Amino acid sequence: MGKICYRFTLVSDEEVHTWSVDGETLVLKVGEMAGKSWTGLAGDGKMSTPGNWYGGEAPVDGDELYFTSVREATEILADIPGSPKFGDVLMGEGVITFSGTLAALSFSDTSKIAVAAGATVSLDGDIVLDTTSAMAYIVDKVDGEFIVGGRIYAFGKNDVRPTVNASTGIIAAGGIANNQANWVFRLASDNQTMRWAIGRHGITGTNGLWLFANSKVKVDMQPYDCDFEINDWIGVRTSAQGLFLNTTGYTDGLGHTIMANKGFVREGNLYVSGLGALVCNYSKDDIAASYSQPNCEVKFTVREPATLALVPGSDIGTGAVKVESNAALRVERTGTATLYGALTCDDYAKLSFRFTEKNAAPKLVLEQAPTLGLVHIDLSESSENPRRGVYTIMEWPADAEVSQESFLLATPKPNWAQRVFVEGNTLKLNVVSIGTMVYMR
Repeated sequence: MGKICYRFTLVSDEEVHTWSVDGETLVLKVGEMAGKSWTGLAGDGKMSTPGNWYGGEAPVDGDELYFTSVREATEILADIPGSPKFGDVLMGEGVITFSGTLAALSFSDTSKIAVAAGATVSLDGDIVLDTTSAMAYIVDKVDGEFIVGGRIYAFGKNDVRPTVNASTGIIAAGGIANNQANWVFRLASDNQTMRWAIGRHGITGTNGLWLFANSKVKVDMQPYDCDFEINDWIGVRTSAQGLFLNTTGYTDGLGHTIMANKGFVREGNLYVSGLGALVCNYSKDDIAASYSQPNCEVKFTVREPATLALVPGSDIGTGAVKVESNAALRVERTGTATLYGALTCDDYAKLSFRFTEKNAAPKLVLEQAPTLGLVHIDLSESSENPRRGVYTIMEWPADAEVSQESFLLATPKPNWAQRVFVEGNTLKLNVVSIGTMVYMR
């Protein structure tokens, strides 16, 4: 059979032209070539080999890269010396698994990227996924690190999921922004464990994020290298697995604050770990305004040495809260925080109270009878020294059996804190004067 030839006529002065022929995309770049085009003819899969590039010259820092000839699953080693940062990278029809380190300004289609174990692929800007016509995946597979310097945006009306295939690596993004009108961003796909690191842009949007409704799904999320905020609700619908918030920074190993200004809805498990704190600053009213079924029965487990903090006036729902040994439940500032779910504190768990006003106390109100081991009352993070007197810092139902022996002041303690004691169904703190002031006339 003879060859079939096609003739194309350029009818515009655009720099890049594309055609679809027999189900394949052809790309023509007009003008002086600013970058390098992959041929793979050397056969070793290395970016550093000149024979793998059109013209026989390997790319250098700043070059645009064209992998538009790749139409099947391919493995490529990014081994250009000197840690270059390339310009725009145009992908072809086939999935490329990159090993080594590849940094670029942008990629034309990230869903065609797989990251090998121990490898890093990064881009400076945003990823915008328009799902008007079909479901979208951010990448094919990540067993190493896929780093997005900007935000990952989701638009349209269909599903957005992080990876096509089960992944063992991590997606690190400056932020996630979900602006889809009729659907929500999926933090994980079926039967997957997904790891996320979130940067200073945090999580924002209008329609929420979900853990997929499957008991085998697990999502690990942590700060990248700074505090971040959650400003969109996250739906947890898992039983055996759940959402794991690690408050230790992924790159700097420091404790950070995750500020939840929108809540965790439905039912399932949420685990807080690491060196920092998850601060809850939301109410069920906020959730009801954005979600038609505002169930708030997420169970919280706080693991050593992390802290779950409640801003006075917040409402995390009716899910149970368990504080393990050397972990902490904290009232974030002066005012009353109410816990509607059952509280369990293991031996040496901490209940922390931050005094931020001199004449008023932070207070934890329990709507259900607690289960308490030997609990340490921690006042060390207070920013104000309260005036002399007795302050109620905790209250529980009148018929609950809570003994004086359940509470002990943690050390080191402020010099103004004398003792804690149980009186009826309240825990009180006795505050003494730090010193005596003498006025001379």
